[in-house]
Amino acid sequence: MKKWLKKNFKTYMIRPIIYKSVPRFLAGLVIALAWDRFVNTSGLFSMTDHLFPIMGLLFLCLSWFSFLAMDGMGFKKSKKKKKSTKISYSDIADHIDSDVNYDDLTSTEKSACNLAANLVCSVAFFFLSIF
Repeated sequence: MKKWLKKNFKTYMIRPIIYKSVPRFLAGLVIALAWDRFVNTSGLFSMTDHLFPIMGLLFLCLSWFSFLAMDGMGFKKSKKKKKSTKISYSDIADHIDSDVNYDDLTSTEKSACNLAANLVCSVAFFFLSIF
């Protein structure tokens, strides 16, 4: 397990993981609050008892699909040919503070970031369902 983690997760992937997990968690929270406000008007189902574990299971399923994509099983996307761009002259100051973006990662690293972000959201929703 430790070898697998060292092989797939690098320290430069922390920022993309955080950037992917925060909007997903907030979207799940908005869905939960909207469900509690508009659908559950009679108050039969508690949001913490029913919806947060369901959201945790949803993110757990999404992390499973990300894990399968890391192993090579996934949907094949057709790649469009990009138009060749001409070289633009820029200053060295444009490249001084270059951080790793999500777009700069390889496909397995993107899948690993999605896996970690979905696991973080799943753990957060399961933690919220406990309290």
